[in-house]
Amino acid sequence: MGTFVEQKVFGRQARRAAREAAGEVARLERLWSVFRPDSEIARLRRHAGHRAIRLHRDTIEILRLSGRMFALTEGAFDISIAPLVRLWRDAESKGYPPPDNEIAAMSSLQLGQFDVSADGKFMLPIAGMELDLGGIAKGYAADRSRDIYRKHGAASAMINLGGNVLVIGCKPDGTSWNIGLNHPLRGDNSIFGWIEAGDCSVVTSGGYRRFFEVGGEYLPHIVDPRSGIPVAADIASATIVSQCSAEADALATAVFVLGAEKGMELIGGISSAEAVIFDTDGKIRVTPGLSGRFHKSTDD
Repeated sequence: MGTFVEQKVFGRQARRAAREAAGEVARLERLWSVFRPDSEIARLRRHAGHRAIRLHRDTIEILRLSGRMFALTEGAFDISIAPLVRLWRDAESKGYPPPDNEIAAMSSLQLGQFDVSADGKFMLPIAGMELDLGGIAKGYAADRSRDIYRKHGAASAMINLGGNVLVIGCKPDGTSWNIGLNHPLRGDNSIFGWIEAGDCSVVTSGGYRRFFEVGGEYLPHIVDPRSGIPVAADIASATIVSQCSAEADALATAVFVLGAEKGMELIGGISSAEAVIFDTDGKIRVTPGLSGRFHKSTDD
């Protein structure tokens, strides 16, 4: 995950809960980091095309959830996109886009629909395949942190994992948690609105903070798994609200890939999720379930 962690926990065991949650986030980082040779993601990569390995129960759970999100989004969310992302990172250093044949070669290493066997073993079937849980791991870690807070009796809490926000209850003064949404078309820290949140997660995906710079052109850092090229989206940012932070994390990426119209259609068919989409032309789209909870900034 490699991100900052901010916690606000209230209750008699608040400090203990916060320490345990921080430890849990660090444990999951060790388990799934693409940079650690001893992580399960690294082990899967090393043994791709050769043998299955037995996985930790958290890895099994996040892989199964990722498989469900792949199916739900019809491939717009795909954790096997790592070879394509690496290809575009290499293109940054070379200064020109990768040729079509290289994009096709890396696309052939995508996993497609998958599941984990009942005995907890899993294998990437082709050598060179690789997973990247960056689009769902922070959400999963936030969900686990929520479970820890509740175990310790916290009725009010907030965790922010690199912009993935999850809250429990309301603030100690009885008011809602107000989660600001960064304005994606401005270069400052201004917001275009906020969401009144309680017992839910708010996750935003967008191309306004991270880019591929290839040959002097700035491209969104999110690669479309279906085409193999950076997203040419009409969305500046996509914010998802859900009780499940892992779901919100994956859906935010998928909506950004799909674009505004298809993204709204996707969220409209999911009862557990709501969305705020900021188009590149400045239009703001809000799903009906956020009526009265999303507030547009008056200075926008």
